[in-house]
Amino acid sequence: MAYAGILKRAIAYTLDFIFLTIVVYAVSLVSQYAPVIISFLLIVIFSLMTFFYFSILETIYGQTLGKKILKIRVVDFNGKNPSFLRALLRNLFRLIDFLPVFYMLGIILILATKNKQRLGDLIAKTMVIKA
Repeated sequence: MAYAGILKRAIAYTLDFIFLTIVVYAVSLVSQYAPVIISFLLIVIFSLMTFFYFSILETIYGQTLGKKILKIRVVDFNGKNPSFLRALLRNLFRLIDFLPVFYMLGIILILATKNKQRLGDLIAKTMVIKA
């Protein structure tokens, strides 16, 4: 297996961030013209979608839209898509990987580990590979 490096992973995350930003903007535009209850529901649904975006897509397809474009994917140690719990753990620890700034911990761990894993990958027992 060929492991995905920092640059591909960073670009994939940036593409996902841009995609989510566009969707947030569209939802905010729609909610301005909708009744209050519909606006509230749109915001709640979108918030949940954003929170679970990475976990759900990585569970079903092994990759988010950004990862698909960069031809990388998340797998467990059997080479299969991670379970939802593994994908969720992986993405919850993204917050810690970000510390102290700009994913410094994640970058250090990717460079230091044999399978190029950040903390979220180590805990969830996943890795990012070239598809």
